[in-house]
Amino acid sequence: MMTYPQRRASPAACAAASVVALGFASPAGASGAQTICKTYQPIEAMTLDLGSKSALAFFVSAGGGCSVVLMISEKFDPKRLTTAPSASRVRLALAPGESAIMDSDEGGSLVIQCGRDAAAMNVTTGPREEISGLLQKDRRSMCGTNAAK
Repeated sequence: MMTYPQRRASPAACAAASVVALGFASPAGASGAQTICKTYQPIEAMTLDLGSKSALAFFVSAGGGCSVVLMISEKFDPKRLTTAPSASRVRLALAPGESAIMDSDEGGSLVIQCGRDAAAMNVTTGPREEISGLLQKDRRSMCGTNAAK
């Protein structure tokens, strides 16, 4: 059973902060997009591009695995909209070496992989075709198959 940190902000405060942060994420899939892998430490904030959506995420080591929280929202321009779109929270519990994959309708993919001893998390983003090819080659470590970190 996963346990979460006891000191947490209210869900409304988290959602509001996430939606504001998501508005400043990078623009949707530019042509020539490349696969990028980055390693994150526990509680380190991640801003991830998912095509027309963005995600703000973090993870903590819990119960021997990675407890991941993603806030996913439509991208928006705060200068054009009077109200921000609502965000959805996704919680994942991954054992070391396990991964979760998200695909966008625009052809991008995101792979979140719990690292060894749940001490770090690898996140790979890029075109779905490239991600699929990397997954077929080596499911153990997406960052290990990609020099870009």
